[in-house]
Amino acid sequence: MEKEYSVNEQIEASEISLVFQDGRVESIQLTEALKIGDEHGLDIVEVSKGDKIGVPVCKILDYGKMMYEKNKKKGKTKVQHVKEIKYSFNIDPHDLGTKHNKIMKFLTKQYIVKYTMEVSGRQKNMLDKAKKDYNKNIEDFRLFASWSEPKTSHGRTIAISTTLKPLKAKT
Repeated sequence: MEKEYSVNEQIEASEISLVFQDGRVESIQLTEALKIGDEHGLDIVEVSKGDKIGVPVCKILDYGKMMYEKNKKKGKTKVQHVKEIKYSFNIDPHDLGTKHNKIMKFLTKQYIVKYTMEVSGRQKNMLDKAKKDYNKNIEDFRLFASWSEPKTSHGRTIAISTTLKPLKAKT
C-alpha cells in the first residue's frame, strides 16, 4: 500500500510545523511556507497529518527527487544465487576433489550451494555408509560454510542433500 503525500496546495491545514532542510522546526502559516518553498524552488510535503498534536508536520524538499529515491530503493532487492552440485555414491576421489574445488569457488563468491549425493541401484543397501561418507565430505567446508542436518529423500534414487550457506566474510 503506497503512502500518499499531500504536496503544496493539496495541504488542507492553515498552520503547519515546517521542518527545514537544516533540521530546524518552525510553526508557521501554510501561505508563508509556500512562499519559502517557491523562493528555494522546493515543495512543501505533508509527512504527518498531526492527528495527536493537531498541527500537521511538513518538510521542505524536492518532492520529485524524494519519490525518485523512494522508487529506486524499491528496485534494490538482493538476488541470492543458488548453485547445485550432485555426485553419486561411488564417485572417484579425484572427481570428488574437483567438485569440492568448484564448491569452494561458489562459497567464496557468497553463493548458496545445494550439495547432493545420489544413491541408486544396489548402492541402496549401503545407505548407512553413504550417510557417513556424506557427513565426512561436508565437514571439508566447516571453515567456509554452515549447513543444517542433511535430509534424505527416498524414491527411485535416494538423495542425501543439504544447503551450504557461506559464512560472512570477516572484514
